[in-house]
Amino acid sequence: MTPKKKKEISNKDLMNSIGELATGQSALKDFMETMAESQMEIKRDISGLKTGVGGLKKDISGLKGGLEEIKNTIATKDDVRELLSDLKKLIDELKKLSRKKVKG
Repeated sequence: MTPKKKKEISNKDLMNSIGELATGQSALKDFMETMAESQMEIKRDISGLKTGVGGLKKDISGLKGGLEEIKNTIATKDDVRELLSDLKKLIDELKKLSRKKVKG
């Protein structure tokens, strides 16, 4: 077997290849810059989300405290029954006092 002859590369082909390599490097550089900018935007967005979530957490805690306060101020059936019983006693006392004054 005879070795194959290597094809010689012309200066024109070599220059074209160098030009394509330079274009590819430029495109890669642009891509890397775009990716870096995107990464910075994502970091800013995440930071903003963390701040928003922190605020939301505080809001939820405030609501939870408010609900506890409301829960503590809402009257139960027993509370209403007790109040009505006290009012009935008070009305009875007022009736007795008014009868005494009328008789009096």
